[in-house]
Amino acid sequence: QRNHTRDSQRLRAFHHWFDALRTRQLLMRAENDHSCSTETTVAELLRWGGAPALVEKNKQLGLLENLQGVV
Repeated sequence: QRNHTRDSQRLRAFHHWFDALRTRQLLMRAENDHSCSTETTVAELLRWGGAPALVEKNKQLGLLENLQGVV
């Protein structure tokens, strides 16, 4: 947040940095962290990125696919 003060800059940097490998690493760590669910972690990341904080796994996946332009 210090590097990108505007929301639009932060969102662009977030999507640039968060490639498939990092996503997989994040989900594996979240799955192993039993203090909260993976869905809760993803919902918080979506909210932080300016998207709706969806909690249902299939809706999260649909939104992420839509954001990435997956057909």
